[in-house]
Amino acid sequence: MFHSIDSSNAGPHLKLALWCGFLPLITGGLITLAWQFHQHEALMSAGVLTIVVGCFLFVLGSISLWQYRTCARQQEDIPRKKIRSTFSLTGSLLLLNFPAAGACLLWTIGADSHYVVIIQNNSAHTLNDIELVARSETVHLDPIAPGEKDSYDFRAIGESSLVLNATLGEKAIEQMVDSYTMNMGTTTHVTLLLDGSFEIHQSSHPF
Repeated sequence: MFHSIDSSNAGPHLKLALWCGFLPLITGGLITLAWQFHQHEALMSAGVLTIVVGCFLFVLGSISLWQYRTCARQQEDIPRKKIRSTFSLTGSLLLLNFPAAGACLLWTIGADSHYVVIIQNNSAHTLNDIELVARSETVHLDPIAPGEKDSYDFRAIGESSLVLNATLGEKAIEQMVDSYTMNMGTTTHVTLLLDGSFEIHQSSHPF
């Protein structure tokens, strides 16, 4: 059962305004943090829903804050200075949700636009003359000794193929890493096995 807020009491109006400010801020932050560890479609839907609900809560919180101000000014026991400071701080909290939502969105896009390649050398020889060739750029890596690994983060690889060129002993290697790359927050693990063959698998960030 829902209970109406006492229009003569300023306290409940303020509490509702604070809830409307904190709830989308905290929820959006937690969803963004979770996205960094697991890019699940449900989290994307939850993020969009948080933005929509957050807009509604901003309107509700603004109305509640104005009602707090109106009621508080009618109560002689609340100093006018406290009313002004509370009104300003709570209003700032409500407005903070908009830049916070923008920051979370940019952070999510940034985390989702990296394409990371990790090369692990499990062979008995050093991997030399390493090149990662994509349409956007060609990357030269330092030699990778047996048991060691190296990585490179493509910030804007776009839609392309990705090829690994290297030398293993006297043998020249040309290995297709990915036939079709996209900036989708992907980590590709390239493992050089003991017999000289490659094992390749992909995962989502983090790596």
